[in-house]
Order: sequence, then structure tokens, then C-alpha cells
Amino acid sequence: MKNLLIAVCFIGAVCGISADAAPGKALSERPEQTTIVTRSELKGNLTYASHTSVTAERIEAVSEKPKPRLQLLSVNGVSLYDSRQDVIRKLGEPLSTEKDELLAGMEMLHYPFMTIYLIGESIDFVEVAHTAERIVVDDVELLATEASIKEAFGEPDFVAEDGIVFIRNGFALKLFLDETTRDLTSITYF
Repeated sequence: MKNLLIAVCFIGAVCGISADAAPGKALSERPEQTTIVTRSELKGNLTYASHTSVTAERIEAVSEKPKPRLQLLSVNGVSLYDSRQDVIRKLGEPLSTEKDELLAGMEMLHYPFMTIYLIGESIDFVEVAHTAERIVVDDVELLATEASIKEAFGEPDFVAEDGIVFIRNGFALKLFLDETTRDLTSITYF
């Protein structure tokens, strides 16, 4: 009986039969499996290996991490729906404020690496300085570089001489680029 059990185990291992093999299912219908050696040890002249069988679907599911779909609902914690009071509640008092001499009613709230432009109590647009190392879009932190933002958003929706634009949900994020060097000069959320 003991020899029969050993023979059945040996045949099962040689033929590739496993506990997850469905009865009546041809080998060609089963998902392709990859054996991964997780541990091996040498005992005498024989090497014993511990292994795990993994289907291609399981490997793919682990290796692919879906990227969050950025909707442009906020930049650096500020939404275009926020009021002046919302901005101050979220970010604190600005370093300084300034009235625009040319546009009546336009006020600028200056924060480190960012200026918020208001008309009355509403945000008109947000400008992130070229000196900022990072930008937070929809609570996802990105490097403030053309390459990083392109990776997060994909191809731009619009390309202009002075930059590239990504549009989501009626909002836009424009990366202003120097026309000669293509260096980032600012990022505007509007």
C-alpha cells in the first residue's frame, strides 16, 4: 500500500496534476502555470526544492497596479470651487496678499510655491511656481516636472507653443514651458 501511494504521488508530480486541476478539463484548457522555487537545500547528494505554482493571471494581477484616474478636482489641496475662506481654512493665512493693478477685483494670495488668484470671493485660477518640487493633484503627489505629469495624465489634450494642457471635467492644468528651452516656467490650474 505504501509503495502504491508513493507511485501515485510520483506519477502526479511527473504529469503535472495538482489539486486545482479540474476533473474532465484537458491540460490545454487549464491556465498556464509557472513554478517558482521559493527555497532549496542540499541534503547529501540530493537538492530538495520547495516550490509554488502560479498562474499567469495571478502574476499579472500582482504586477499591475492601476494608476489613479486624476480628475483635476483639486491642486495642492485647493479646489476651484473653494472660496477665499475655504483656502485660508485649508492652507492658513497667506504669506502676503496683493491686488492686481490692471484687473479690478483680482486679488492674489501668495503661499510658498503657489499663488491663488481670486475675483471677489471665488478662485479664478491657481499658479504653481516653477521652483516647486512637487504638486498634489486629487490627493496624489507628483513631481512637478513635465515627464511626471505626462506619466500621470497621459498625452496632453492640447499642445501650444508655450506649453501643454490636460483637461478633465471642465478643469484644465497647463504646464507653461519656455518656448526655446522647453523648461517648465509654471503650472496653472483653471
